[in-house]
Amino acid sequence: YQGPRPIPKISEARRRALQELGEEVRSRREQLGLSQVELAERIATTQSRVSQIERGATTQLSVSMLFRIAEALDRGISIGLIPSGMKIYRLTT
Repeated sequence: YQGPRPIPKISEARRRALQELGEEVRSRREQLGLSQVELAERIATTQSRVSQIERGATTQLSVSMLFRIAEALDRGISIGLIPSGMKIYRLTT
């Protein structure tokens, strides 16, 4: 064992996006009354991985995992490419 792998450096925008996504996942999971273990079982991963996602403490999240999370939380996904630095505004109800 060589110890934990160093966390790769990521851009500030990517870090923020992963943190915001994690907050959304946690909020929706709690709305549904699911534990991290229950969500992990639904998306075929570990509780530890769910915790990392919710904290934004991951640098890689596959599209496949995003779809599994969305389906487990009864949500959809919108993916697109936008110009760097462009602000995205969301309307929530």
